[in-house]
Amino acid sequence: MKCDDNLVTWPELVERCESIQRMRDYDLARERSLALLQILNDMLSMSNSNPTRTFDENDDSSDRRSRQSTSQTRDKSLNNNNSSILNTHEALHDKEARTRASLQLRELSFIPIKSRPQELNGINLTWMGDKYSNRLFKPKDVLSQQYEQLICSTWPIADQTKNNQEQIIITKQVEHFLALDDTTKIELKDILKQLDEISKLSIVNNSGTITYNHQTTSKYILGKPSRYF
Repeated sequence: MKCDDNLVTWPELVERCESIQRMRDYDLARERSLALLQILNDMLSMSNSNPTRTFDENDDSSDRRSRQSTSQTRDKSLNNNNSSILNTHEALHDKEARTRASLQLRELSFIPIKSRPQELNGINLTWMGDKYSNRLFKPKDVLSQQYEQLICSTWPIADQTKNNQEQIIITKQVEHFLALDDTTKIELKDILKQLDEISKLSIVNNSGTITYNHQTTSKYILGKPSRYF
């Protein structure tokens, strides 16, 4: 966990994400969403770690007793705040609470979606995100950016924003926890719609002339779409 001050339990995280839906200021809601997604990533990292330290069978008994004594001394010195943090650490390993939170979060509108990439400006490719500016989505209605070239015309794409340390906030583990990487959400009609959009793909240059852009087209045609199913 990167900051113990941000430690929350799974129910508390769900409650905080629910509060985003009541915010009317999009910029503030988005800022809070990104902060909570960062916390979620930290929680998952903690939850996926070993909750307890196990002793090596080859440990010297005197060393083991020394560590146990040190641990007991440390435990006695913990104040109420530290005890609360330890309890939260333990709560993160509650598999039932974690699973319940995963399902609940998928029904809450708190995921920012990706805007049209600059490279597509001036190109008549439908970008689903254009229809929903300044709106947060439910995870169940959004897909990971890794499928952008497959369904960007038919599905909103989760925004891969980075934090101040230039680290991606919606990591792979967050995507999996929220089912943003769930390809079962993609239907055949979505693929066909994308292909139809690509078949009409063209680019308008500065002179107003419309030309067919093979380079951009090839990028948004997946040679083996079957690998996603």
